Amino acid sequence: MDALTNRFFMQGELCVCIKDTRGRVLYQNVACRRLCGERISLNCAKRGCMLRYVFDAHTPECDEGTQYFPNQKLHGKDYDILFINDRRYLTTLLYPLANRYRTETLCLSAFKLTTRERQVASLAMRGYSNARIARELRIAKGTLKKHLNNIYGKLPPGVLLR
Repeated sequence: MDALTNRFFMQGELCVCIKDTRGRVLYQNVACRRLCGERISLNCAKRGCMLRYVFDAHTPECDEGTQYFPNQKLHGKDYDILFINDRRYLTTLLYPLANRYRTETLCLSAFKLTTRERQVASLAMRGYSNARIARELRIAKGTLKKHLNNIYGKLPPGVLLR
């Protein structure tokens, strides 16, 4: 492994976990061990990210390929989860979203949004549905729509929050 690859996988924030087809952990990088704890040789079939993985016991040969789950909560943090199954190994990549959310929220500050509009925009950028945003912020759906219209009126044409 070259130095750049080593730094990316070992010291970065991207969580990498490789399991056998029975869910037994064969490899974890440092970020994954920080998130899930040391799991080498243990089975993760009913824990953490594996709760999202869709496995068909009747036709396991059909499991080859990828599965993607954006904006998932694991251990109290938000991640995009990508599973790659090559029939021998199940590789899991967890991309932390905290930095992306921070950056997107900072970019919105240039558009003179109110505090509530920034809250709405932040949740919309995380992929929350309108119903969930209204519930999280404890506002009526009509109020939410008004905030969204105000936000889009302040953003450049063509910019979408989702």
